[in-house]
Amino acid sequence: MKKLVIVLLLFPFVVFSQGKLKKAKEKLNSTSNNIEMKYLGVDTNANTKQDYETSYSDEPIFESLFLDILFYSTMGVVFGGMERRELNKYPYCQGNFGEYTKIFSKQGKRQNIKLGVNYMPTGLNGLELNTIYKPIPIIGIDVSYVHFSEKNFSKIEYFDMFSLMANFYRIREKYVSLWWGIGMTYVGNEVKKSGFVYQLGTDIYPVEPISLHLSFKQSLVNNQSIDVFKSQVKYHFENKVFFLGYHHYNLAGEQISSPVLGFEIYF
Repeated sequence: MKKLVIVLLLFPFVVFSQGKLKKAKEKLNSTSNNIEMKYLGVDTNANTKQDYETSYSDEPIFESLFLDILFYSTMGVVFGGMERRELNKYPYCQGNFGEYTKIFSKQGKRQNIKLGVNYMPTGLNGLELNTIYKPIPIIGIDVSYVHFSEKNFSKIEYFDMFSLMANFYRIREKYVSLWWGIGMTYVGNEVKKSGFVYQLGTDIYPVEPISLHLSFKQSLVNNQSIDVFKSQVKYHFENKVFFLGYHHYNLAGEQISSPVLGFEIYF
């Protein structure tokens, strides 16, 4: 009898509870005009200053520190030095470290394509497909698709996001490359809205066959913010890359963090 009473008391909470994806989609469909652009330091509602400060302080310290360093190191720089660089066939090809080389020979190339996939093995499953095409060494066309699924008691919720960006590779050196990009994001499912997106990132090649990747992307969709911070450790094997990492997503205020497994290949 006691068990039956407990079940009856908890039943409304189980049935009517909402997952993170459903809450995120509801916020993205909201008509609120309160724009929170915490990483740009913009607060459009003077009455919500305390809420802004609180939400900013909740962000991971390492993520905020990385973003500050990367932003201020490139602030005000639209075009970098136009020193000539070629693309390596792939990182660590024939003793060359990063993606770029000053040695102009037959092993260098003017364009390449990198295809990637990563999986977030959590209770809230995430899958990302990514393609970066560099028609010339300083420019990259970045296309990504992110899919989340979450199983609730009543049904499975889905969250799909597509982004198209143009990246500018500001620093193109042997051991490090640093880039920023702008473009558009589209959120599907019940949201069906698009918005502006920008990103900052760096790839570091300290010792063969290991590299490090750090990046931050923020999309502004219907006055809401969708952010993702990525940190990855990569192992290079010829034109193939295997990596482990940690990704932190903020879907309109709903936080999702997880280790990731990934694979990339250069063409």
